[in-house]
Amino acid sequence: MSFMRNPLFKLLISIALILGLAWYLLTQKGISAGDIFLFLKNFDLRTLGLVAVLVGLQNFLMAARIWVLFPSGERMRFGSTVHTVFYGQSINTFLPARAGDVLKAVMFSKAGTSTVSTAAGVLVADKIIDVLALLLLILFSRAYLFLNPPETLPISMGTVAVITSVVLAVGFLLRNFLASRFGHLFKWWRGFKEGLLSICDFRKMSFAMVIGLTAWSCEAIALLILCKAQSFTINFSQSVFLLALLNLAIAVPVSLANLGPFEAALVFGMGQLGAPAAMSIAVAAIHHSMQMGVLVVLTGVFLLIRSLRNFSYSPEKEFLVQDSDKAKAIDYFERVSRDYHETVSRGILVHFRNRERSKVLELLNLEAPNLNVIDVGCGAGFYSLTAKNFGSTVHAVDMSPGMLKKLEGRVDKISNWDIETMPTDLKYDRVVCAGVLDFVQKPEVAFANLCKLVNQDGKLVILCPRQGLGGLFYRVEKYFFGMRINLFSEAWLSEQASHHGLKLTKVVYPLPTNMAVLFSKN
Repeated sequence: MSFMRNPLFKLLISIALILGLAWYLLTQKGISAGDIFLFLKNFDLRTLGLVAVLVGLQNFLMAARIWVLFPSGERMRFGSTVHTVFYGQSINTFLPARAGDVLKAVMFSKAGTSTVSTAAGVLVADKIIDVLALLLLILFSRAYLFLNPPETLPISMGTVAVITSVVLAVGFLLRNFLASRFGHLFKWWRGFKEGLLSICDFRKMSFAMVIGLTAWSCEAIALLILCKAQSFTINFSQSVFLLALLNLAIAVPVSLANLGPFEAALVFGMGQLGAPAAMSIAVAAIHHSMQMGVLVVLTGVFLLIRSLRNFSYSPEKEFLVQDSDKAKAIDYFERVSRDYHETVSRGILVHFRNRERSKVLELLNLEAPNLNVIDVGCGAGFYSLTAKNFGSTVHAVDMSPGMLKKLEGRVDKISNWDIETMPTDLKYDRVVCAGVLDFVQKPEVAFANLCKLVNQDGKLVILCPRQGLGGLFYRVEKYFFGMRINLFSEAWLSEQASHHGLKLTKVVYPLPTNMAVLFSKN
């Protein structure tokens, strides 16, 4: 059911679960919001700081475990692995289920050290070890309790055995079912077997298991500290079982960031240990907030560090595009040309795209009569078709035959030209170029060609990524999809325009990442 992958659907489910849990606790259990706030006040900065350190360490250990599992010859630098894992985990938390795992595999492969299939195999092996480490920690904890009897646990040893047996049985049956009915899946299996079989390497398996046990222990200790801040004492074994119950509840991600199931599981588990409901809610809320907040902060810090380290503001770093980057961009737009208009016209990003379009149209001023317009890098044709609707004569230019095919018969002329080599003998009243200069190899040549197309009373409007922190983040995003891009400054654009008889007239900033710039004849 594809609608279940929609972030909006998950957000609605999250809200429904939170409201349902709040209604149950406030009306059926007689808990007041004031009671919860009283318990929240018990968390001091020292406690929160210590928990943040433990959660941060847990995240670094998760990245280290994946790094250890990669085949030696295909292993990324540790810092790059950490960044990839943090970024993927953030996507997993706030976007559709397991989207972050797909992104991790892609980012590992884009680094050039491994294939997507190998990375996928390593990630599957990591999930297996993660579950095994938790089960092993549960068994260790339970064994400890046999030697130190009476302790209350939210889950029995029999329940652990049943859950483990069910998981193994389902996995075995699913494997046989797929093998007998979908043999082609096992061709793909062979592709990522190398990564998956890292769990058969005793040395790697041992290191990864120790790291996994340590990571789970960090979270268990963090939960212990939060409970202690409320003067509610539990031991390490009980904390481990609370984590087991918690992770069982969020195994199927039905809500955004697991809001609702996460809190409900901890409230239930702590209730079984004798904690007041209001206290359990306070602990669950802080624990969940720390898990999400620390991950987001770490991801942001690594993004910033990597962007500032790899992409500076110096002039020689403004333009990075090589032949391979330009080829990838052309190939990408050709591949998506069939459904490009529909794709960019839905989802949350459409609001940002609409803002860009409105700012460009304001600068173009297409309401003047009998305009002759050229749209360089027309894509699906938004500006071309808008100009046509205003009664203009429209020439659409793009390097993607698939994109141009969509405009056949809908504009006056189409041309399959490269902006860096296109003819410039014709003149136009309006020249628009949106989202193209990002990917050109010679920006000065491409921009000069645009300037040469403008007639005596004409206007040139471009939309391009700009220098600054927003532009750097945009550059980093494209970098991890295998493409380097150019960033532009107003000063550079103004200087280049002056060489061709144009002046920079107006600049607007639709988004933090880009700018729309108007040029006119002197």
